[in-house]
Amino acid sequence: MINENELIEALKSRGFIPIQLEKLSFGQQCELFANADFIIGAHGAGLTNIVFSSPKTIIIELIPHALVR
Repeated sequence: MINENELIEALKSRGFIPIQLEKLSFGQQCELFANADFIIGAHGAGLTNIVFSSPKTIIIELIPHALVR
């Protein structure tokens, strides 16, 4: 993502916490997604963890424009 650092800083200023899922165990990832109110993430395997989220969790998936059809 070209402006990834800018996006992270903008989200941090609104209370979001950047997390690198590859640094967490599977159990930690499950717990994180189960307790999240909002999830914003890049399209990819990490977002498969949304299956552990509450039905009320708001999820925003960032998709490269080249993949949008």
